[in-house]
Amino acid sequence: MLSHAWHGGPLVEVLSAQGKQPEGAFKKTGAVRKVFDKSVKGYVLELEGGRDAKVQLPAADKETLGLLQPYLVLQVLVPPGKGFAIELAILDKSKTRRRLHLSCNCQDIQATPLHVRAPLHLVRRGVWLNLCIDVAGIFQEAFTPVTRIADFWSIESIVLTAACKVRRIFTVRQPLRDTSPDGDDFPELEVESWLHDVEELPRSVDFPAGIENWTQVLHMAKIRHVLMLDAQQKVAGDSAVRAASPRRGGAGAGAGSAAQVLNDGELSRKSGSRVAECR
Repeated sequence: MLSHAWHGGPLVEVLSAQGKQPEGAFKKTGAVRKVFDKSVKGYVLELEGGRDAKVQLPAADKETLGLLQPYLVLQVLVPPGKGFAIELAILDKSKTRRRLHLSCNCQDIQATPLHVRAPLHLVRRGVWLNLCIDVAGIFQEAFTPVTRIADFWSIESIVLTAACKVRRIFTVRQPLRDTSPDGDDFPELEVESWLHDVEELPRSVDFPAGIENWTQVLHMAKIRHVLMLDAQQKVAGDSAVRAASPRRGGAGAGAGSAAQVLNDGELSRKSGSRVAECR
């Protein structure tokens, strides 16, 4: 579909809700509609409901996108408390087709030679994002432990599952500069230390002036880091509850302490974990 497009430029546009791009360019199922969104002063694709609401690119199952640039950017708004998933079919350099499924319903990284599932907990919600996914990096790190050849070649298809609003989808050659609060939330991660060349969002696909939006870069280091933090919080919470459990001669005090620990633990999980937002 886009294999003959010029991939040497700053971006390759895959989907736009603006203008007159024909709806035949993508396949939609469930509650998907094109609506005017005042928050971005333009049209967007709105996916509502449950897992039945999907947008698939390309529209025909036998066609392929052939996207060679390794960073996929979605201009997307994900509402709080809703499910959201991205599935990519990817060719490696041996021309083997593998699938990468990113979902907020996934709790850990699960890998087989042809299919990887990874969590999407850290996606910012309730704000328009330029969600820049390091497809090549995630693909290589996820599949390398389970297969010999895991070098990215091209993105063959994209499937988005509700709930979200989508303004544009495109690919870029280099990662975009991360402007999200991830650097404040994970100061120990050094969010951009892994990047060599960072580019600004191309003006041709930028949001209108005055529209609040962040650019959030998603790579495997962030995914693993959030999983590590969630695991540490779970262990700490379990240990605190055991330490505060009722003992001989102090059942009442112990129960009260345990209740306080549970309340504090719940507050801690809400502030530090992304998992609760996806359930």
